[in-house]
Amino acid sequence: MLKVSSRNGFVSALLASRTSHVLARPRRSHAYSRTQEFSTSPVRLGQASQDANAPLRGVVFDLDGTLTKEGSLDFDEMYRRAGKPPAEKNILAWVETLPLDEKAKAEKAIREVEREGYQRQELTTNCKAMLEQLRKRPLKLAILTRNSDEGVQIFLDMFGLHNTFAATFSRDWKLGRAKPHPDALLHVAEEWSLAPQQIMMVGDWKDDIEAGLAAGTRTCLKRNPHSKQRDNSGITSADFDVQDLLELVPLVDRLV
Repeated sequence: MLKVSSRNGFVSALLASRTSHVLARPRRSHAYSRTQEFSTSPVRLGQASQDANAPLRGVVFDLDGTLTKEGSLDFDEMYRRAGKPPAEKNILAWVETLPLDEKAKAEKAIREVEREGYQRQELTTNCKAMLEQLRKRPLKLAILTRNSDEGVQIFLDMFGLHNTFAATFSRDWKLGRAKPHPDALLHVAEEWSLAPQQIMMVGDWKDDIEAGLAAGTRTCLKRNPHSKQRDNSGITSADFDVQDLLELVPLVDRLV
């Protein structure tokens, strides 16, 4: 597995992403430069520079709610213990604004709740079957999560997936910012010698889709119609959406 936390390469500017895909709905295109401040409303580009036929060669997955069933992490309890104000929407961004002593306490509370949830996690329905099928394709697979390094390693240990992913990125990655920033996706594109549009970001939340759009990758929303924590029915900006992870297999086969 690629030890991304120790590598120094970084993409300084994003290649323009494509504007269309195998479905009829047009693809939005976006660009990101490391010198720019990231916006959750990515820049729209013209269509001429896009490559709709770039073969897919990498798939990057979110973890919680995508590869694992939601519910193992009690976010309400996490917010309560960390002391996050209700008005703050992003707990990790909020923690970064705290004085050092308060930040340490909040981070400790977050990790405590995460550790309590790790042993409850379950793979999403058909997750392992999907991963086994994708490994037979000419693809590299990665994980991009706002979870910790510890959480990623426990996940890989629990389900015997250490040999499945070529790279993992957690919030502990030091060479860039967490989702919804596109830094990790740009980094993995460089490491794999791919154009961003040859990668697909798969996730269940807006941070996943926004990161992919900003990086110029293809995007796929994992819908969770019976979600008790996250209603993602209003997310419409992804290129594709699936409800069962096995649906990714024929989708990938159309793109490789």
